[in-house]
Amino acid sequence: MERFSRHIFAAALLALLLLPPGESGAADQAAGSQLSAAQLEQLAAPVALYPDALVSQVLMAATYPLEVVSAARWAEDNAKLQGDALDAAVQKQPWDPSVKSLVKFPQVLRMMNDKLDWMEQLGNAFLAQPKDVMDAVQRLRAKAEAQGNLTSNAQQTVTTQAASGSSSKVIVIQPAQPDVIYVPTYNPTVVYGAWPYPANPPYAWYPPGYVAGTALLSFGVGVAVGYSMWGYPDWHGGHVDINVNNYTHFTGGPPPPPPPRPSGGPGPRPPAGQGPRPGGDVWSHNPDHRGNVPYTNAKVAEQFRRPGQSGPSPAQQRINAREAFRGRSDAAIGRQSPGKLPSGGHISRPGGGEHSPGQLRQNAPERRQIERTTQRGSVFQGLQNHGAGSRGEWQRGTQSRQIMRAHPDGGGFHPPAGGGGLRGRLHR
Repeated sequence: MERFSRHIFAAALLALLLLPPGESGAADQAAGSQLSAAQLEQLAAPVALYPDALVSQVLMAATYPLEVVSAARWAEDNAKLQGDALDAAVQKQPWDPSVKSLVKFPQVLRMMNDKLDWMEQLGNAFLAQPKDVMDAVQRLRAKAEAQGNLTSNAQQTVTTQAASGSSSKVIVIQPAQPDVIYVPTYNPTVVYGAWPYPANPPYAWYPPGYVAGTALLSFGVGVAVGYSMWGYPDWHGGHVDINVNNYTHFTGGPPPPPPPRPSGGPGPRPPAGQGPRPGGDVWSHNPDHRGNVPYTNAKVAEQFRRPGQSGPSPAQQRINAREAFRGRSDAAIGRQSPGKLPSGGHISRPGGGEHSPGQLRQNAPERRQIERTTQRGSVFQGLQNHGAGSRGEWQRGTQSRQIMRAHPDGGGFHPPAGGGGLRGRLHR
């Protein structure tokens, strides 16, 4: 059985590697294209209310989807490891440090593994539009706060901060205890208020055994993070800063320099005045941990093309071929006469109610992207079933997969003041 499971796992990974970029749904980004605010909020909704440091780690790790899948499988197989034994075993793995840092959060890894398409789209969006993704997180936080659903409590401290010399403000979520992070669970279709984008319903996922209560945000076991949280969002600069002290303690070495550009020279840095805080550095994506997963944005593909590689990168070649064919393929997608629609000439969309044929034509571009996301889900199905079916605990993840189908120096950061409320258990 174990050998059969490994064959399924390998086949699913091969499908992920070979899938054309054009099938990546909301992250289907051609040269110069940009995701809309609706698409970005759709992608950010599941994690926007996480503590800032955890949001950073998720965004970075999502750019390495194959390694996240490997880490989720490894964490499942080594669930009994705890404390120093877990830390030592994780450091022996070949994954990027951002992926390693999430092993302490099996709930987060499980979500990313169960919703592979969402994870890859989120990572692609963060590589192509980092500032826009972080702005989307802030818009969602503002909506949750306006609904009274984002407040300080025993697990987290929520504050509003203004940038120096700027009128813009950001909502910051920090752990109530600097070394302990609680992962919130919430329904993104409710916590932000009425969702304004029916064609782009938010992704939703719930941990196995989750039972909705009266609170819109619930918290599980507290995780003692130590030095594993080394990323922190620079909301105004639109990038992730690195706490070099935490990074060095966690990995045993300093952060690597940014990868060179194809033409030589250092990689991108933030504009003047938008750099990291003193003692920090700026995170840069490492294409060596990307594997053969293609970049869906042509500019990103060119930026991370390996030095010495002549001509367009393989990812860029696939993007070019797709763009050449787009004129014919787009003309054939989503054109269905009213007579072929369900009774009444309407079509039901999960989370979005019913839409008339006229509304469908108006939302055709976004509808095509959702349809491509659905097609892509079948490719991931074998891997998802393996990840959720290996053990009894993962079998209880069936509910979350159904939801997915329905909705195609001591570590820590910035010690805040605590709040009221009940305190969860501490997991070390």
